[in-house]
Amino acid sequence: MLLRRITQHVKNQNWFAVFIDFLIVVVGVFIGIQVANWNESIKAKQDEITYLTRIHGDIEFAEKFSKRTITRRINTLNSSLEMVELMNGDGNEFTDNYVSCYFPSTVSIQINLPSLKTINELLATGNLNLLSNEHIRSAILQLHTRIEVLRRFQDFAKTEMIDIPDVFSSSIKLRARTDENNEIRLDRLCNLQALHANNRFVNAINDGIDITDAFINSHVIPWSKQLEQLHRLIDEDLHLNHKD
Repeated sequence: MLLRRITQHVKNQNWFAVFIDFLIVVVGVFIGIQVANWNESIKAKQDEITYLTRIHGDIEFAEKFSKRTITRRINTLNSSLEMVELMNGDGNEFTDNYVSCYFPSTVSIQINLPSLKTINELLATGNLNLLSNEHIRSAILQLHTRIEVLRRFQDFAKTEMIDIPDVFSSSIKLRARTDENNEIRLDRLCNLQALHANNRFVNAINDGIDITDAFINSHVIPWSKQLEQLHRLIDEDLHLNHKD
């Protein structure tokens, strides 16, 4: 109908009317494009909020899941350091009685980090740029790199560490028990006198404590701090306050 009207105005040489008609067309097209862009912008923001909310949920689960395990690994490391100091001493106070003991083992580096599924999805699909906050994108990439390095270190440590309870089973007893959370725990009972006299054991725990310390202090704790940092950035972006 508009085209017919423009044609009629041209035939009548009513150039002012032609100008008005073309202006209507241009303005209409412009408004249509702007509305489409506006709708696309709204959808992009909604998608971003959805992804950030999902990542936030993944992080909360990961923090709760790993907190107790990390604390337990740190406590075991500290107790193992005391054991190493004893083994590196003269050993005159040791008897052949079996006493509770701690030492680094492959269990010390077995921390199953929860999968951050939404982050993995964004990276796998190349959609990380859907998140407009540059700091959040950077924190995600750094965290992803940290996880990859941590897992590679775990694989390395498993090949380097001796399975101490198995290799020195004649002097170490493992006893399973149920703790206050109804989880199975292993108590280690050691003949410290026999172990102190075994140079291979002393070497093994010194080497193991070095690997375990590197795993916890150079990989696990930095991972935990980077996760906390990403959590804070997302809280700020979504205007969340966990103190409420």
